[in-house]
Amino acid sequence: MAAILSLHSFISLKLHSSYMTVWSSASEWETFLKSSYDEQETWEQHIRGLGKTYLRNWRNADLFPVIGYDAELMNEPKLIGVAMYGTPRKQDGLYLFGIEDDLPDALIDWVDTVMDLGDGLDCICEIMLNYHKATILVNLETEYDMETLFEDIKNGRRSTNYLKMKPGLKVSDKSSGVLLKTNSVLQTNFFTKDFRREWA
Repeated sequence: MAAILSLHSFISLKLHSSYMTVWSSASEWETFLKSSYDEQETWEQHIRGLGKTYLRNWRNADLFPVIGYDAELMNEPKLIGVAMYGTPRKQDGLYLFGIEDDLPDALIDWVDTVMDLGDGLDCICEIMLNYHKATILVNLETEYDMETLFEDIKNGRRSTNYLKMKPGLKVSDKSSGVLLKTNSVLQTNFFTKDFRREWA
């Protein structure tokens, strides 16, 4: 199981107006990671510090934005977390850091409902990726039409990139829009050197 940190409890900090569009370019993403998480740490320092328990190369593991969107629950795509991918200490090499600040109440209510199902999903990133409502953007050099991207993800035409980072994960192969009580389809995909190009 991926290492998960749930930030469902409120984090007290003031968000910059560009906070939710930090994936628009590699430079914007880097700027966000170097910005202040609190008075002591940047976002990158904070996430890497938590991820070192799970990843051997936590100092230089890749950090990717996790973007969530569902037209019924949100007005626009939002940054919902950070995926840290590297060399695992024990199990898989994916660490998910959830960010729930400034998200719509409807989305938070839906996330709470999924958590209550007891499927072991306890982070907004993990939940939305499993339900095909999020993606891990691994190529920030590409300009994305988010509406088309998430429509393709919902209909199974485009990868969330989650399975490639988490081989052997049991997930639903199609997004039905209905909350599932069990995850039924075993799929195995692998993170390869062609990963960023393949899903650009």
